[in-house]
Amino acid sequence: MFIQDMKLLAAPYWSAQGRRRAWLTLALAMLAVAGIIAIQVRWNEWSLGFYNSLQSLDAAAFGYHVVELLVLDVAFIACTMAKFQVQQRLLISWREKLTQAFLGKWLDSQRYYRSRFYSVTYDNPDQRIAEDCKIFVEQTLDLGLNLLQAIILVVLFSMIMWRISGTLEFEVAGHAIAIPGYMLWLALIYAV
Repeated sequence: MFIQDMKLLAAPYWSAQGRRRAWLTLALAMLAVAGIIAIQVRWNEWSLGFYNSLQSLDAAAFGYHVVELLVLDVAFIACTMAKFQVQQRLLISWREKLTQAFLGKWLDSQRYYRSRFYSVTYDNPDQRIAEDCKIFVEQTLDLGLNLLQAIILVVLFSMIMWRISGTLEFEVAGHAIAIPGYMLWLALIYAV
């Protein structure tokens, strides 16, 4: 039921004229999300080299890592701004198409005139339609892109944690127990 309702609400934009541009804009937003994720993963790797250079008092390596951090920060800001820009462009065009479609249905067959004869009166239906379309599009787009980003981050950082944690080996009552990727399991238990 939910998926069918979502298809009904999204169809005026994603399957109408200009859908190639819509899908291209969505792909650009997803590319910006991928850039943000790549930078976050690199920040994770960067911290190892940075703190190792501090510990070993290596001034050259420290300077390199500071410059690298500045480059990463500029790239992160650029990707975040690109994501925002593309997301806003997508939001505006989707909202415009959806509002036009539903206002067209409201105005079709003079429903606005016939609604006067019902016991229920409608107060500013055009504004309500526009506001509902705005809320739907904003929340759907935010939820979709943020969910995509969260899923990819969980998968990537789980792989990183699995790789660096190794295997924990210990004995309990004479039985050898080995837990591969123990830090990942501890993190999942902690999160739950």
